[in-house]
Amino acid sequence: MGNLWGIAALAGALACWGEAYDGDELPVPVCEEGDVRCDGRLLELCTGDGARWTPLEACASPELCDAEPPVSGCLSPVCSEGESRCDGDMYQRCAAGGADWVAIELCRDPVACDPLTGCQL
Repeated sequence: MGNLWGIAALAGALACWGEAYDGDELPVPVCEEGDVRCDGRLLELCTGDGARWTPLEACASPELCDAEPPVSGCLSPVCSEGESRCDGDMYQRCAAGGADWVAIELCRDPVACDPLTGCQL
């Protein structure tokens, strides 16, 4: 019975290698230990053995996932998607995912900028 548990444990360990292990060769690492990446809105960390990516954090949107060093993580949204505003004489809308403001139209002056409808004549 002891060998049966050993075989089951080995099979489970090999299954963790996923596509990186084909059964004929030693497993090939898919990433380097400590590497961080974004997969959509998921921030992921490479496991110590390099066998797979494991989720660290789910960000509010893919645009707010930042895997760049020195500090990786989920960024805070600066606005709500679809929101609009005036920044002086510049009419802006919130970018997809709330990551930044995008300039839409330059108004003739700040008074002509309406935060809901844009530049007024």
